[in-house]
Amino acid sequence: LDRAVRLAPDDRDVARMRRDVAAALADVKAANAKRLAAAKGALEEGRFDDAIRQAGDAARAWPEDRQAPKLLKQAEDASETFRSN
Repeated sequence: LDRAVRLAPDDRDVARMRRDVAAALADVKAANAKRLAAAKGALEEGRFDDAIRQAGDAARAWPEDRQAPKLLKQAEDASETFRSN
């Protein structure tokens, strides 16, 4: 897409594609923020399986997000601690 923008910066189709990609990216980020919030809430409430599922989904949906793997590890550790007691 970047190459298309450089080659045809004023092309309407290229501009539309850029807007579409930007909108899709914003949607993914917003959905991931909701997943992370749900995972945090589940973890705080002791619903470890839900927290693990939500954090795992977030980590897979947006691998660049650094919070998701940390939250997933936290939920897994909390679940392990709870189950061993």
